[in-house]
Parts: sequence; C-alpha cells; structure tokens
Amino acid sequence: MDNIPAKEESVKDLHGKLDRAQMLSDLRLMHCMALQKEVERLESERDSLISPEHLAQIEFEYDGRLLRMERELQVRTQQMEHRLREAQAEIDRLLHQETLLLGKIDRIYNSRSFRVTAPLRKMSQISRFWRK
Repeated sequence: MDNIPAKEESVKDLHGKLDRAQMLSDLRLMHCMALQKEVERLESERDSLISPEHLAQIEFEYDGRLLRMERELQVRTQQMEHRLREAQAEIDRLLHQETLLLGKIDRIYNSRSFRVTAPLRKMSQISRFWRK
C-alpha cells in the first residue's frame, strides 16, 4: 500500500509536467503564429511600398539619367579637347613668331657692332635656353 500513494504522486507529478509541457508548447505555437503574422504584415507592407511597376519606373528613370549624364560628359570632353587643340595651335603660332623674332635679332647682331646689340644677343640666348 505504501507503493500505491507513491505511484499516485508520481502520476500527479507526471500530469503536472505534461500540463506544463503542453502550456509551453502552446506558448511556442502562439509565438510562432505571431511571428508568421508579423512576417506576412512586413511582406505586405514592403510590396505596397514598392510595386513592380514603380520599381520598373525607378529603374527606367535611373537609366535615363545615366544616359543623359554620359552624353553630357561626352560633350564636355569633346569641348575640352577642342579647346586644348586651339591652345596648342596658339602655342605653336607663338613659338614660330618667337623663332622669327630671334632670327631678326641674330641678323641685327651680325650686321652691327657688338656693343650696340649685346643686350639683344643676351635676350636671344636666354630665350633659346628656356625654350630648350
């Protein structure tokens, strides 16, 4: 008889443990269901924020802006290249003019006395030095 009450206590303990396990299982199930509902709500919110049509429109506008920027960059590059060619032509013209003037200075030096043209010759030598 002593064993029977012990078995009853252990059965009661088992029922309590089963009840607690069932409650924990129910709580976990409710928590999972709540998480699933939250995921569905967030997905719905995401889908409502950016529809596929809106996303396609955004991509189209971005591509258009990118093309405009590429064209503008190409035009600016061409303009800068044109200005560079003009500047190079002006530099070449000025160098040619300088060469002509230096030739005139040399002819003047050769035709006159050294004392009169010494400063001009010095300028010619300095100019040639810097040009090289």
